[in-house]
Amino acid sequence: MPTCSLGTFVFVVGHDRAGKSTAARIIGEELDLPVVDLGDALRELQRHRPDLPADPSQALEILLGERPMLAIDIVERTSQPNVIITGVRDPKTLADLTELRTGRVVIAIAATLAARSDRPERQEIRESLAERDKRHRAWGLDAVLAAAEISIENDGSLGDFENIVRRDVAPSVEKRLTR
Repeated sequence: MPTCSLGTFVFVVGHDRAGKSTAARIIGEELDLPVVDLGDALRELQRHRPDLPADPSQALEILLGERPMLAIDIVERTSQPNVIITGVRDPKTLADLTELRTGRVVIAIAATLAARSDRPERQEIRESLAERDKRHRAWGLDAVLAAAEISIENDGSLGDFENIVRRDVAPSVEKRLTR
């Protein structure tokens, strides 16, 4: 395991289509922080691994075992001490990454299944949101959400959500960063 470095990881966690990427993007813009999406990194790895099943959910189940080391490798490539990370769905990855920095902030984005169902997909996925929720809960997402110091409800309009992130969340995160 690499040694702990000065800096803070800001984890933005939640179920699919809850608003993690939107919140991470806004916080990154407001505070000039890089954003690392572990889900995107896993999908990229999947494209380069012919040994993995073609079904994305089956492939991601296998990659979950590799996720902590993959996450560590990705995050170590960033040059800034403060980094926003999205896509953490299991407590082991959260714990492994937390050990790499002196500070940690976990932001949970919550939204009802009905609200999330009306939002567009970032990529084509064949399973339903309810099926993904069940799979992510089996990985330990509920424990990751319970670790949050900041929680945001995202059942309203996109504009309202963006305003909350800019007005309330980004300043709260800024106070917790290691500079």
